Amino acid sequence: MAKATRKAQKKTRSPSARKKPAAKRAVAKRKAPAKKAPARKAPAKKAPARKAPARKAPARKAPAKKAPAKKAPAKKAPAKKAPAKRAASSRGNVAADVVVSRVFDHAEWEWSLEASGNEKYFVVHVPEGEKLGIHAELYEDDQRLVLYTTFLDPTPKPRRGQVMEFVTRANFGLVSGNFEMDLESGYVRFKSTVDFADTTLDLHWVKNLILHSIEATDAYCAALGAVADGTSSAKEAIIDVEGHD
Repeated sequence: MAKATRKAQKKTRSPSARKKPAAKRAVAKRKAPAKKAPARKAPAKKAPARKAPARKAPARKAPAKKAPAKKAPAKKAPAKKAPAKRAASSRGNVAADVVVSRVFDHAEWEWSLEASGNEKYFVVHVPEGEKLGIHAELYEDDQRLVLYTTFLDPTPKPRRGQVMEFVTRANFGLVSGNFEMDLESGYVRFKSTVDFADTTLDLHWVKNLILHSIEATDAYCAALGAVADGTSSAKEAIIDVEGHD
């Protein structure tokens, strides 16, 4: 009887015991696919990696930065104006005699013009009794204007040695212009020049040239006369004018 009851118990337990493993297996089988679903999202994470080629696009802008370098040739344009300035300066040779004429007319001088080739001489006619004479020499080829202010009384031969010393002492230290003496005639004059090569002779230059020459001769005129007539030595005359020998 005991065996019969055990068998009966086994038989009664066996169906439920067998179904439990089946149920667990069914659950296990159904849940397993659900766990694999997140693994399928991994390819979706790779999608951002496809944007990497788009980051290379800014590198294509580098050639555009070279565009400012193309403006360098445009800076050379002002250099083309140089020929125009040279053309303007070349007109100075033609107008130089006109410039001198206008200055002489403005000074209300009576003057005459003499020409010899490319050299022109402007001679001022001074009234009788004047001690100074003025004339200008224009050298168009050399583009120079020379102005002479001449002492009209020639130096006597016996006094020319002292006058030569006077001229030498007077020239020392002069900033512009110089005195010179013709040993044959005894005439003394003051010379000043202006060089207008590659430019235009200006009215103000000629005016300043004349004023400077007149001021220099006026300053030394009385002293030179004293040396020429023998009333003063060259050294004493220079001291009277300059205050030193």
